[in-house]
Amino acid sequence: MKEAEGVDEIGDILDPAFRTHLRKHEADLLVCSNLLEHLTNPQEFARACGELVRGGGFALFSVPSSYPYHADPIDTMLRPTPSELTAMLPGWNVVKAVEMKVGDYWQDLRMSGKPAVTLLKFLARVMMPFYRPQHWRSIAGRLPWLFRPYQVSIALLEKPQ
Repeated sequence: MKEAEGVDEIGDILDPAFRTHLRKHEADLLVCSNLLEHLTNPQEFARACGELVRGGGFALFSVPSSYPYHADPIDTMLRPTPSELTAMLPGWNVVKAVEMKVGDYWQDLRMSGKPAVTLLKFLARVMMPFYRPQHWRSIAGRLPWLFRPYQVSIALLEKPQ
């Protein structure tokens, strides 16, 4: 947690006192984008987020369902299906829950501006597991994703009145 430009509130959403403070905003929509896979208790976090939405309001959650390991600072490898994602807020109405293909590692390399050079550097680094081995896992983990599509589970839910 840190102060930064554009950050209006800083606190621990799992702290009941902080959630009480946040409820003053009477949120109509809560967006949680690609965060749950970085949490040790995503279910508790999702429910805490749900408390912030007024009755009749909405929550939009997205999380990778098929994506390589990406520590930032951790990746718990949570990769839920849309139905597993909607189950995190029991009792809420599912407006829409889908899984979408959203590119692959080759597309990421092409967007780098120098795909051939970037690919060669990537492949050379994969061949050197002895150099910074703790970092190598996340790099080498992208190899199977060169042409395998990333997928994201997305769920739009409505909180009952």
